[in-house]
Amino acid sequence: MKRLSLLLVIAVGLGLLTLVHPDAARADFSCPPTDAAGFSLGEHNDTAGVLFCSYPLIPGEDPNDFFCRYNDQTGALIEDHDAGLCPATASGTSSLTATPTRTSTPTFAPTLTPTPTSTASPTSTPTWTLTLTPGSATTTPTPTATQTATRTPSPTSTATQTATASRTPTVTPTVTPGGPPADLAITKTVSSAGPYAPGSAVTYRLHVSNEGGFIDPTIGVIVMDRLPPGATFVAAVVVGTCNAPTTPDVTCVLAPSVLSAPHSVTDILLTVRLPGRCPGDGKVTNQVEVNPQRTIYEPNGANNRSQATLQMTPCP
Repeated sequence: MKRLSLLLVIAVGLGLLTLVHPDAARADFSCPPTDAAGFSLGEHNDTAGVLFCSYPLIPGEDPNDFFCRYNDQTGALIEDHDAGLCPATASGTSSLTATPTRTSTPTFAPTLTPTPTSTASPTSTPTWTLTLTPGSATTTPTPTATQTATRTPSPTSTATQTATASRTPTVTPTVTPGGPPADLAITKTVSSAGPYAPGSAVTYRLHVSNEGGFIDPTIGVIVMDRLPPGATFVAAVVVGTCNAPTTPDVTCVLAPSVLSAPHSVTDILLTVRLPGRCPGDGKVTNQVEVNPQRTIYEPNGANNRSQATLQMTPCP
């Protein structure tokens, strides 16, 4: 029984050892939680020594539109594909710590593997007892019992790992057949860099253009402006509509056909009320993006995002 218990413990232990690789190591460097403009980290991974960090404007945006790449050993920036908004280095330090190669909880389905059963059947040799009686001698045999030893098969355990896969929702873009693809671009400017008093109104000019081919004239191009913390939407002048947001994002939909022709342009005048209190350094950055959900196919997304920064004063 003790041997059976020992074999079972060793087998289960060997099964556990196959799940954890103590020599696996990772660098302490990781993707910065936000880019320089405050966009939160989206899809990210660490492959072949390179950290890939995307910073989408909205959930579901293509992670290859705006991203940063870093060396996962030194934290150095390798590639800035985030309109110049990548932090200079990744987060963390260069020390390495051991980490398991698998993190899912294994479940075990023990499988008994029979081993040959050996049976020992020792045969005892009878012993003889001599009994003396007057005038004669007789012998009485006293046999010993036959014993049988049986070895119980030792179980081995087979580890079965279960994992749950998740699917990120994707947006299906609309492609206009024939000719070159669209290439939407946007620039954001403010009439003056300031200074502006806290709580004052400021008007931004959003210049939107189609530098590529034709766009389906039934589709309205979407422009999304992310207001800085504490700022509020006042009004917009646009060939189309802009919502009065309940979130920090102002979404404008241009009228169909406004940018359907190549090299067509339009402007949006967006008036915003600045926060009532200054941020830490008094600087307020406002970002905007065209075609944020990629409903219109365009291979070049590097010119889809822009920002403008102004100074607020007086600040404590």
